Amino acid sequence: AEEPPPRVSVAPDSHQGRARILIVEDERALARALAEELGRVHEVAVAGGASHALSLLAENQFDVILCDLRMPGMSGEVLYGKVEDRNPTQARAFIFMTGVGFGADVERFLAAAGRPVLEKPFSAEAALEAIGKVVAKGRISGRA
Repeated sequence: AEEPPPRVSVAPDSHQGRARILIVEDERALARALAEELGRVHEVAVAGGASHALSLLAENQFDVILCDLRMPGMSGEVLYGKVEDRNPTQARAFIFMTGVGFGADVERFLAAAGRPVLEKPFSAEAALEAIGKVVAKGRISGRA
């Protein structure tokens, strides 16, 4: 197993630079709270639903996409599928957010997608940690 890197607290002007994060969340209060927390360290955009997210993704590249699984209209699952079809590299930026009590179908999807999952309620620290891992992986795979 790989040795985990030493824990370093990340200041906004650290050499790693700010990651570009897209939050896809229909619960306004949660999206706002998350954007506020993460915005201290990273550059954050918020989409109130999957179709809004798709239009943002058509014009921008994000390092991390924090995406709620359950949303009215298009689910996080369907959004992920669309992004994966268009831009597989961008699909590797997904971190899913999910509430409790999701069914077996969602579990199968999450296992197949192999993306990190944050179970609500989660702390800003947990989100930042997951973001850090995804950003580091993206950089390692040569997407500087």
